[in-house]
Amino acid sequence: MNLDQLAILIVTFRSDKILSDLLFKIQNFNVVIIENSDDENFRQIITKKFPNVKCILTSSNIGFGRALNIAFDKFKYKNYLILNPDIRISEKDILKIYSRANSDANIDVIAPSTLSENNKLTIRHGLFKLSNKKVSKFKDLIKVDYVSGHAFLIKKHVIDTSGKFDQNFFLNFEEHDLFFRIKKNKFNVFVMKDCFATHYEGKSADTKFHKEMSLSSKWHYGWGFFFFFNKHYNKFFTYIFSLDYLINSLIKLCFFHFKKEKFKKELMLFTIKGIWAAFRGKKSYYRPKI
Repeated sequence: MNLDQLAILIVTFRSDKILSDLLFKIQNFNVVIIENSDDENFRQIITKKFPNVKCILTSSNIGFGRALNIAFDKFKYKNYLILNPDIRISEKDILKIYSRANSDANIDVIAPSTLSENNKLTIRHGLFKLSNKKVSKFKDLIKVDYVSGHAFLIKKHVIDTSGKFDQNFFLNFEEHDLFFRIKKNKFNVFVMKDCFATHYEGKSADTKFHKEMSLSSKWHYGWGFFFFFNKHYNKFFTYIFSLDYLINSLIKLCFFHFKKEKFKKELMLFTIKGIWAAFRGKKSYYRPKI
């Protein structure tokens, strides 16, 4: 199988410890790491240890989508397999994804099914609100509107037509925004039933940064939620969906307050802060304090 037209893209930030486990499994592929820092020592160690890896330093933490946009501009391949550092996937399954993606011209984006670290199947794909159910003509594939950003293959012509990631998003909902535009351009998105990637969710960065990274993720989830709907839906649906999400977040905040679960309460508070910032027209300014 000719792999010259496949590049694996991995965005990293404080991911040194978990990254090597993934890189050991993908040494037979072209790999591009986009490290959201100016850590030259990180680049030297990684590229020396793994000769198949190229590493871009962005100088600062610029976010997930913007980092990938740099790779799209710099490296021209027909197929990009985007993986999070906290993904575990076998070479066999990568080859399966690549082969299936290029077996039919009607497959534009394809993703493996997702397993949790406890080896349980988790649904990380779906349909957009107000969207109709999809019917797949392939027995081994589920047709969807979007997949999660932790593992998917996208073809270059899809990016050329639909555009790259919207750099207003720093983290969370940037893939929803991209897939909404992909849907508008009538490209086909599928999930494989017989191919799997294990997601060690929330472990992309060193565990000592877990709290701050989790708070940042929640803030940007709230911000991205409102910004996404405000961008793609009319005002009525934007406020209906956002109000529902805000009320649910407030209920959880109160629940965790009474249960004296301080960290979970703080997570909900950061979600609400993110929604409020987007509602007021603020940019996605929050950055993890590490």
